[in-house]
Amino acid sequence: KIMKLLKLNINHAFIIITLLFSSVTNAFAVQKILEVSASKTLSFKTTEAIISFDIIGRGPDTDTSYQDYATKSLNIITHLRSESDEVKELQTTSFLSNPVYNYESKNREIIGFDTISTVSFKVSSELVAIYLNFLSENNIDRIHNIEFSVPDQILEEMKEEAVKHAIDKALLKADNVLRQLNLKRKAVIKI
Repeated sequence: KIMKLLKLNINHAFIIITLLFSSVTNAFAVQKILEVSASKTLSFKTTEAIISFDIIGRGPDTDTSYQDYATKSLNIITHLRSESDEVKELQTTSFLSNPVYNYESKNREIIGFDTISTVSFKVSSELVAIYLNFLSENNIDRIHNIEFSVPDQILEEMKEEAVKHAIDKALLKADNVLRQLNLKRKAVIKI
């Protein structure tokens, strides 16, 4: 359950700890369970972004549509490839050709074709605005997504730190409750 929460919200850890403690009542030792929870949210600055966009070529037939697409994509892809120090993981993730219909016509007539490719690349978070301007200046039709992240190694370290802080906070909370009741923690049963 904890790992599932971490995957959904990577900078937040929520911990439930089950503790075993003993109390003495009428000369009998009774074992009881106390459950406490705690959470820890860590904030961190993203270091990279993946930008995903469409290059669309239009024309009255598939050949013209593809030629329009090829002309647009050549300039954009060539420029992005030339930026190899900054642009990483440049890839085409889909490519398709679609008919364009006149929906006002009763016969749903084809009035042209769109050739579309979806392209994505990774850059430093600090360069996102520069590349969005570049895409805008080159008449990109659609920007799908800008996904900000941190490298996996840093993300794992952040998860571990959030979990450790949440566990420490939950144990401190449990010890405070037990101390107020004049009891002591015997064991941690489950985290």
